[in-house]
Amino acid sequence: MTVSGMASGVSVDTDGGMDGDQTSLGFRAQWLTSPSNWNEEQTVTLRAAADADTTFDTVTLTHSAAGGEYGAVSQKLVVRVTDDDAPALVLPPMALLIEEGGSATYTVRLAKEPTDGVTVTVGGMGSGVSVDTDAGTEGDQTSLSFTTTDWNTGQTVMVRAAADANTIFETVTLSHTASGGDYGAVSQELMVNVRDDDTASLVLSPAAVTVVEADSATYTVKLATEPTEAVTVT
Repeated sequence: MTVSGMASGVSVDTDGGMDGDQTSLGFRAQWLTSPSNWNEEQTVTLRAAADADTTFDTVTLTHSAAGGEYGAVSQKLVVRVTDDDAPALVLPPMALLIEEGGSATYTVRLAKEPTDGVTVTVGGMGSGVSVDTDAGTEGDQTSLSFTTTDWNTGQTVMVRAAADANTIFETVTLSHTASGGDYGAVSQELMVNVRDDDTASLVLSPAAVTVVEADSATYTVKLATEPTEAVTVT
């Protein structure tokens, strides 16, 4: 497997034991006396070079496999480089995935030391998605506080996705707005994808009916989940 797409000062090394940056990984199946390693994780080291600008760079690394039935297999990884020269919020680089009725957490920290205390407020909740920035305080809190001493310590935000009756996969974009110190104009977004656990089906009750000859009986039909439009059952 070969890693490519390095740019904007981002480099990779797949083998720290060799001189120079290596960009390939080898995976083996069991063959005669050779042990297999196809299901073992191999480490790739990422490095981001320092520069003089205040731009946040994003690089997409491509992982291309070759050999066996993996000849057409590839996977991409997005690398976000946070600049240490400008005030910024550090959030997960990828969208958060939550199962409906479940929860997940992520952390927020500051990219550089602020000139004074900073408050980060989380917004954009909706479609059954809620957040809590302080599990120790009753009710859902939506703000985080950073000082000049704990600015680089990640603080946890819990995200919950309420269960509903439809089969729609919801997407919510959470906003993070900073205030205080030199962070007054800083904001960052995080996308939250909610995977629905409902399946469209018909509910018949009772499940079986016995009818006496020359008599009649009834049963009921309903939908198991809320539909996106009108449904006709034939």
